[in-house]
Amino acid sequence: CGFPGSTKTIKRLFDLLQRRAGGIMTMEDITFLEKWHPPLYLLCKPDADSFEVLKKELEDKCWSLLRVWLKFLDRKRDMRVNWEDWCATLPKLQGSSSGSSSIAITEKQLAMIWRTLDEDCSGWIALREFDPESSAVLEKAKRWLDRHHGGMVSKGLLAATAYRSGVYEEKKTGVVLQASRA
Repeated sequence: CGFPGSTKTIKRLFDLLQRRAGGIMTMEDITFLEKWHPPLYLLCKPDADSFEVLKKELEDKCWSLLRVWLKFLDRKRDMRVNWEDWCATLPKLQGSSSGSSSIAITEKQLAMIWRTLDEDCSGWIALREFDPESSAVLEKAKRWLDRHHGGMVSKGLLAATAYRSGVYEEKKTGVVLQASRA
């Protein structure tokens, strides 16, 4: 027959496709396969080595993976990137000329890298899958903002600026704080 996989695989496919009681399967049960065009990443194996090479090239080109994520991949700022956005963005990074590195990646490599990131094949990835280090830092900053400033980023940035410059002025209350220079 030439079907890839073991007899166990074929039996499992049959069990999944049969829709009627009694083990009967009709052509209607399988003809959807003629119309189905799965995304390439579903047909590829993960390639972690290519992802590591891509990460290095992206960091060389754009300074940090978080910058790549925010500036190019997650333009909606919902901390998610889907397969379509990934496919649309990475080739654009190939053509950009900021830096000497050239990101050369084939469509198949793009799919294999995606499969490395999207282990559950959900069709989207989060920052923690793309760049766990940046994700951990952002999560920590978000928890701090929520805890100390009610989630208000502007107040948190003022506090961070005060820490660096030594002075923080609260405009609403007129309170001026002097950070200690230990």
